Amino acid sequence: MKKIAYLTTTFGALSHTYIRREIAALRSLGLDISLFSIYPEIAEELSQQDKLLAKEADCLFPLMPKIFHIFYSNIKFAITKPMFYFKTLQSVLFNKEKTVISSIGLICIFFVSSYMALRLQKKNIVHVHVHFPFVSGAVTMCAARISGIPYSIAIHSAASEGRSSVKGMKQQIKYAKFICFPSRYNIDYYDRVFPSKNKAYLVRYGIDSEKYAPLVEFSCANKYDKKMACLICVGRLVKKKGFSYVIEACKYLAEEGVNFRLTIIGEGPRRKELQKQTDAYNLNNRIIFKGACSEAVVKEELEESDICIVPSIKDEYGEKEGLPVIIIEAMALGVAVIATRHSGIPEIVKHEDTGILVPEKDSMAIVKAIKLFLKDNILREKCINNARIQVVKEYNIHEVAKLKKEIFEENIQ
Repeated sequence: MKKIAYLTTTFGALSHTYIRREIAALRSLGLDISLFSIYPEIAEELSQQDKLLAKEADCLFPLMPKIFHIFYSNIKFAITKPMFYFKTLQSVLFNKEKTVISSIGLICIFFVSSYMALRLQKKNIVHVHVHFPFVSGAVTMCAARISGIPYSIAIHSAASEGRSSVKGMKQQIKYAKFICFPSRYNIDYYDRVFPSKNKAYLVRYGIDSEKYAPLVEFSCANKYDKKMACLICVGRLVKKKGFSYVIEACKYLAEEGVNFRLTIIGEGPRRKELQKQTDAYNLNNRIIFKGACSEAVVKEELEESDICIVPSIKDEYGEKEGLPVIIIEAMALGVAVIATRHSGIPEIVKHEDTGILVPEKDSMAIVKAIKLFLKDNILREKCINNARIQVVKEYNIHEVAKLKKEIFEENIQ
């Protein structure tokens, strides 16, 4: 098959595990994929294999060593592909960004993206697939249009148009060859805001269900009789993750005499705030902040947990989660899941069938759900077993990769 480029902010982020899984699975099917990224950052916690993959990427930043090449690439495309170059420039200059700063940012991205366009040409790329419609999406849109190379987008979050980092969203969707979404909710949402259903594909996140398998099969014959309930939350410490509501729920659990431990894995700007909340509730002996962890450590922590809580909420920008990957990982490993009725989550967490759903921002509902799972072993067994069956059937990385390959073959000339 012809050469495809994958582009994102960085392939070295801890949270981009699912992107690295997808690339590895597609390459195993014979796809020739070159990697491009905006930033060169690589998390120390990554495995050696993931670090090597991230280091493959041709990075746009830092810009200073590339200033001459950026200037040269703009001149080159203005002369050799004037129609592509100036048509793209025109659409950028007369954009419909909400603020002057966003408009200036998009114009700057246009001039920088010419360097990326030149790199795409030199590597004989015939199609660019970008993850996230943020800076990487805007760079891809401009670079692809300048060079005449078609592109596609994988949009993971829902309702992200209010974020300042999303530039040229309408244009990104308008000019994309196709768009991949992880949930039907995402497809319906973006079609309402930026009509896109005619080019949308539902592509679930994939996981190796053999690697992610329960250590022991859960059976209600082995009733829950542990002295301590092990709870876990995993994700960046940002507002939309809703971790403060789980911490508040823990306060009520402690007051009711429930013996538990909550492990929170992840880092982010709300770390101090969440730690302060924990201190105020005198829960330091019950809540553990593990910080950023590797995929292997997250898997180990999940295997030792009884319940994974995913309390996602709509944040101050109006942004929502698409479909948190931690739900798929927990379900594959036989960990009971409690999650909010939020964006695409109900498509995988079906209430009292594959997990328990609770309203957003409702700590008492989380308390009741935890107590229900600890008390009702029959319900817990049903949810764990049904969830595992669903993950194996709908979220198998090998089947997901086959679908993605078919989409590429269908859309690439």
